[in-house]
Amino acid sequence: HHGEKSDHDAGDDAGLRLTMYAAATRLNTYRSGAGRYPARLEDVPGVTARDLRYERQNDSTFVLRGRRGSANLTLHSRESLEPFLGTSLARMLPRSGR
Repeated sequence: HHGEKSDHDAGDDAGLRLTMYAAATRLNTYRSGAGRYPARLEDVPGVTARDLRYERQNDSTFVLRGRRGSANLTLHSRESLEPFLGTSLARMLPRSGR
């Protein structure tokens, strides 16, 4: 049943990327309004903190770590979100302004 496992792993990875992408997007929105990133992920409306560890380094920098199943990912606030998400997942997102 090795095939099933790898499919599941890919699902974990993709799902985690989407979760982290959504959280980072909301963190950026929060910062736009507040002028800084929040102290805690729980301070941001609409963010699910499950599977995530958020570390605010200063007003303009954070590191988001995610873990789900065998997937283990880190997203830095300096990284651009589209490449982190990957083209296959980015295509699934609703496009704004088109």
